[in-house]
Amino acid sequence: MDIFQKAKENANKSQMKNKHGAIIYDRDRVYATGYNKMILFLNLRKYGYERASLHAEADALIKLRYRTKHMTLLVLRLGKTKLRNSKPCKGCLAMCKEVGIEKVIFSNQFGNFEEMWIGD
Repeated sequence: MDIFQKAKENANKSQMKNKHGAIIYDRDRVYATGYNKMILFLNLRKYGYERASLHAEADALIKLRYRTKHMTLLVLRLGKTKLRNSKPCKGCLAMCKEVGIEKVIFSNQFGNFEEMWIGD
């Protein structure tokens, strides 16, 4: 199974209207997965979250147990007929940088993928 399919499967686990899935990987090794969900009693305001939902990227980052060089985060949003915009917010990008994610790949409003390099 490829990384993109695995991200789609994770997005389908979401019970929210907008279904996002995230995978942290390096080459073919998956380090963590996540999807967006409602949360209770979790303080993520320091990263700019105002609502009681956990972004798929943050869910995967919280589950990350190992830090290695060259990790990539893939995040996508499922639409009815194609992928939708899933560009990470500033808070998720800050968390990515904090744990050493080098590259973020996300789905855009046209159903394609874009890459973003983050770092020092």
